[in-house]
This record gives sequence, C-alpha cells and structure tokens, in this order.
Amino acid sequence: MLTRPPTLALPVVIFLRLYALSGQSPIYRIWLPLQFLAVQATASCLAGLFVNSVIYMPSPLPEYVACLPISGSINLATAFFGLLMANETTMVHLGLKKHRRTRGPLITTFYRDGIVCFLALAASSIVNIVLLLSLPPSANTLFAMYVTDSEE
Repeated sequence: MLTRPPTLALPVVIFLRLYALSGQSPIYRIWLPLQFLAVQATASCLAGLFVNSVIYMPSPLPEYVACLPISGSINLATAFFGLLMANETTMVHLGLKKHRRTRGPLITTFYRDGIVCFLALAASSIVNIVLLLSLPPSANTLFAMYVTDSEE
C-alpha cells in the first residue's frame, strides 16, 4: 500500500497559509479543501499506478536485495511531478493575486517564506521531470526504489 502522510504536511501548510492570507474568505474555505483533496487523490493514484507499472527482475544478490526494478511508466511519474508543480504554481498565483499591493511585516514574511518554499518545490519537480525524460529507459525506475523500499 502506498503511504503519503509525511508528504502531506507541506501541502497542508501551504493551503492553510493561503487561507490565512485570503482573510479567511468563504470562497477559499470551500475551494481550497476541494482543490487539496482533488490534487492529493490524483497524485496518490498516479503514484500508485506508477508503482504498479514497475517490472521487477530477480536480484543477482538475493541475500541482500530480493529483486530489482527494471522498468516503469515514465508518463505516470512525469504526470505526478507535473501535477504537483501545477498545484504549487496555482497556490503561489492565488496568493500573489490576492495581496500583491499589500505591504506589512507579516505579509512580507509570508511572501518571502512562501516564495522560497515554492522555488524549492518547483525546482525539485523540474529536476525530477528532466531526469525522467533525459535518463535512459533502464534508469526510469529510480523513483520506484524509494517507494518500494519504504513499503517493507
């Protein structure tokens, strides 16, 4: 079973921060949980489909590793990272659109921290997508190794 609780903490913080920046807007109170659930459900499905698409071979060292992943669906993994990057970009856009003219120490801190977090997440997604699309097909299971190891 694919588990995602550790990876859910950051999106929850981002959504709560955007809700706070919105002045606890009723529209955001409805929209943000719906978007959060849709994105997380889709990301979980894509990750699960990717893990299920991985084909394994017997390990040359069975006493250390039972099997090795040899191939998986690049499209599913790329869609997963693309979805996360699109969601992060949407959150930053909504936050900037709402308060682009507001000044103050709290808003400045929220923007600074939010932009740094966004840049780190976007860079991570971009690197993952570039690696998936540029590595040889034999290396496309690098993203499966962490998931399958953590499932034991």
